Amino acid sequence: MGPLAKHTAAIGLAIASLMGAVPIGAANDQAVVEVVITVRSYAVLQTPQGSSFTLTVPEPYCPPPAAYLGAVNHRLPSLCRIFPEFPLSRAIGPVRIPFVVEGNVEVTASVSPSAFLRLPEGRYLGRAARSAGGTLGYHVVTIFPAPSLRYEWVSGWTGWEDWGLWHTWNGYGPLPVWSNTADLPGQNGTGTTALLAELPTLGNEAFGVIYLVSRRDWTSNRSDAVPGDYQGNVIITITSE
Repeated sequence: MGPLAKHTAAIGLAIASLMGAVPIGAANDQAVVEVVITVRSYAVLQTPQGSSFTLTVPEPYCPPPAAYLGAVNHRLPSLCRIFPEFPLSRAIGPVRIPFVVEGNVEVTASVSPSAFLRLPEGRYLGRAARSAGGTLGYHVVTIFPAPSLRYEWVSGWTGWEDWGLWHTWNGYGPLPVWSNTADLPGQNGTGTTALLAELPTLGNEAFGVIYLVSRRDWTSNRSDAVPGDYQGNVIITITSE
């Protein structure tokens, strides 16, 4: 028996031993091998833009007449037009943080600020801080699952008019009826209610969008926040069901 034949025979015996095969007498004999495949459950979170953010409190200004045509609150534009020195506060633009959860199980997603700020009336919001001093409260609204990473809530957030006057849904604008949303309950240390996504039914991938919204009077004493950039961070918790 040559070297190649010896190696071939050894490999065949090893396979037979591993498979628990019985000796095969004739050429047409068959052996049945039972193979068990185990698929592990998993869920992975991805945050393409990270979880840190900056809320910018803009400088007050007096817009030109064309900017406030059709405004909800006509009193302020009128005063601003009559008295050019009358400052008008622009809305704080929201911050949008997308995330993705991949896996083969049901998962829940909850979002919590890394720090909390107590308003005078006792409500707790997220806490963002300015490097030069000062803090600003912010609210967290989570949409999960969302149609895509680029899903956007409503238009007009960058306008000067106070967006809190526009709509009735907690002042944060309308949401589609199918939206699965959760926001902060106003309690210290408590994040948003957990939202459920069945990853196997969503192609093993679910998108989420976090909106961080604020008003300039969301401060510890309800006075307007100093214009500038306020940094914050959120914690996204994914739990498999």
